[in-house]
Amino acid sequence: MQISARNYNSDPMETFERILVACGPDLANHVRPGTAAETAARMLWIEAGGNVDQFVRWLKRYLAGDQPEYILGWQLFDGVRYHADRRAYIAQDDSLAFLDRLVAEAQRLVVLRRRALRICEVGVGGGAFLCALSRRCAAAALPVLDWLGLDIDGAALNVAAINCEMAQLRVRLIESDILAELETDAAPDMIFAYPPWGNRFAPGDRFTGTEWELFHRALPQISCYVVGGETRVHEEILEQAHRRFPGSEVHIFNDYLPQSEIDRVLALHPNLMVEPCGPSMTAFAKRG
Repeated sequence: MQISARNYNSDPMETFERILVACGPDLANHVRPGTAAETAARMLWIEAGGNVDQFVRWLKRYLAGDQPEYILGWQLFDGVRYHADRRAYIAQDDSLAFLDRLVAEAQRLVVLRRRALRICEVGVGGGAFLCALSRRCAAAALPVLDWLGLDIDGAALNVAAINCEMAQLRVRLIESDILAELETDAAPDMIFAYPPWGNRFAPGDRFTGTEWELFHRALPQISCYVVGGETRVHEEILEQAHRRFPGSEVHIFNDYLPQSEIDRVLALHPNLMVEPCGPSMTAFAKRG
């Protein structure tokens, strides 16, 4: 979470700490120093612009499980503000290494195929990641013929439409279960995804009892939890891409998948590789 650059310029004695104490122990005791709750509360205080009543309302919503991005109506991703509301997932900074990787892969593909690319995101959500990728590709002078954004959730696509319009990105947004609705004559050069991996129906779900639990339960559930196991969506992307778009490259961010699940997927797809993506994460890669 990054704090807004706007500063609070009122009485210097009215610090965040003093305001928080004045809110009473029922609220203040939930905002421990050095936690995500403190970072979020500071962000809300700055954005409240000195309006204590507004800050208290927002803090109560946050402590009840609402997210700062939804409360404020915007999120910051890759240094740019995007519209945010409950219809779409909030893009996380831990995926920035995946963004770097995709730009490098696009550069390689342009050289290999000697033409402009068609790039498709499966699970585009609110579109912030796709907009960020398009901005970086433009900065690198990479020619892209078509941008495609697919999502099973039509409500999330409405948020993506807002963000793509703000970013002046020309994109086809398609309501689709994985790649099912994408025409075979529109084969992408690159298919990428950052799939959900939680499974709230399984005992011992790794979100339970952590600060991530409230975060994930505040988001559209289909963007966080998947029926059928942690790698079910990963496998469906690979299976559909192999069957319908065999010449497409596929890149899937693995996030926090356990090694046992990664090994199992690799065993099912002999042409698949797993490669580093950031200091502690990996990505599946199938090159065409």
